[in-house]
Amino acid sequence: MVMEMDDSVISPRNIFLHFVDHEFLTLTSLDKAYFNPVLQLMRQVVTAALLVADNNVYMPASAYFESEYARNLFNLFPQFRHIGLLCLVGSAYNAGDFVEAKRPQYAKDHGRYPRYFNDREVKRLLSSETNWLRRLSSASHDISIGWSHSVDIENMIWVSLAQRHDISSFTKLEKTLLAVPERLGKTAFIADFVLPLLQIPTLTSHDAKEINAFITQQYNYSYLNELGACCLVDLPFADSRSVLGELKGHISYRKLLQLWRRLSIDHFLFQATESELIYVRNTEAWSNFLRKYCLPISQKEDDWIIEGDQRRSYPKISFRLLWISI
Repeated sequence: MVMEMDDSVISPRNIFLHFVDHEFLTLTSLDKAYFNPVLQLMRQVVTAALLVADNNVYMPASAYFESEYARNLFNLFPQFRHIGLLCLVGSAYNAGDFVEAKRPQYAKDHGRYPRYFNDREVKRLLSSETNWLRRLSSASHDISIGWSHSVDIENMIWVSLAQRHDISSFTKLEKTLLAVPERLGKTAFIADFVLPLLQIPTLTSHDAKEINAFITQQYNYSYLNELGACCLVDLPFADSRSVLGELKGHISYRKLLQLWRRLSIDHFLFQATESELIYVRNTEAWSNFLRKYCLPISQKEDDWIIEGDQRRSYPKISFRLLWISI
C-alpha cells in the first residue's frame, strides 16, 4: 500500500533527521552548492532534536555518504554519539556491510556518491563512534510497495501525469509504472534512475520533482513507521510538506524556537558546548519543560506543540538557576 505515517510516531518522541537526505536537498534546491550559513541553521535544528528527543536522534546512513551537510553535522556531535543519543541507521549489521550493499545500487554511476567507493572514508567511519542501528526493513522494498499500490489505486500523481502527456489509456502507463521496481533490480529506487524507465520522452522538471517527492515521502514513511519516530518541521531553510504529507504528529521547530526566545534561552542553547547541552538534558528542570511544553503537533489541530490551557502561558520553570549552575 501507499505508506502513511501511523500514530506510533507520537510516542516515544524519537526524532528522524529527514532534512539531511540528498533527495530532499535536491527537491529544495539545497544540493546546488554547499553553504556554511545553511549548515549553521541545520546545526541548530539538530541541537534542538538532541535536546527534545526521548532516547534517539536518527540520521539515515545513506545521508552520511551522500550529503556533505549530513556528514559534517554527524561529525559535529561526537559526545552525543558517544552516549548513544545520535546514531546512524541502515539496513545492515554495520557501516561496512551497509556500504557493500550500496555499491551495487550505484555501480553504473560511481561519481554520483563517491564516498561509497572510497575505502579510506569507509575505514575512517568504521573506526569512529557511529552508534550504528540496524533497521529490519528495507527502504527500497517499502518504496516499491508504496509505488505499486499507488498505481493500483490510480493515485492522482499518475492520473495527472497521463493527462499532462496526452496518454489516452491509463492501462498503458499502468503497465510501465508497475514494471519499474522489477526493472530497477538492485539499482537504487531514486527519481534519477526511475524517470528513464517511464519511457515518456517529454518529462518536465515538474514531473521529475513530483515523482521525486513521492519517492522521498515513501522513503521517510519507511523509517518513521519502523523507528516510531517523528520529525522536526517548520524549518527555516526548507518546506517539508511535500515529503512528509500532513505535519500532524511532528514537532514544530519554528514554534519551539519561539518559546525558547520568550524564555531567553535560545542563544545559550545554540552557543553551548556539547557537555553543557548534555548537562541540560539531564536536569529535572529540562525534563519538566519537555513534559509540559514539547509535545508533537496535535492530531486534532495544527496550532502547536503546547497542549491544553497552557498554550498561551509561560512555563512555570526556573531556568535561571539551571544556567548559573553550568
